[in-house]
Amino acid sequence: MSDSEALYNVRERTGNPEHVSVDDVVELILERAQHPRTEHQDGHLDDHMATVVDRYGTNPVRTVIHRVLVDGAPFRTVPTTSRYATSTAFVSERPLVSSSTS
Repeated sequence: MSDSEALYNVRERTGNPEHVSVDDVVELILERAQHPRTEHQDGHLDDHMATVVDRYGTNPVRTVIHRVLVDGAPFRTVPTTSRYATSTAFVSERPLVSSSTS
């Protein structure tokens, strides 16, 4: 499956009650942003989401996650194209991941 064809099995998109709901996904992400996993291989993503939540708040985060998981919008363009966005730009001025090599 290519990046442009990514679809997620969430209840709101599939109608299947056995699939996870978007609200559950959002709550997990917000919980991990509040309490990042320090000893987990993906803990850096929790730190990045904490930065995003601090900067933009929870409503734009919920909107972007919903647009990606339910509407199938590409995650790279949702922030700038979302008519639902509550902030003027959900885009970081600096990269969240350092590109320097040590």
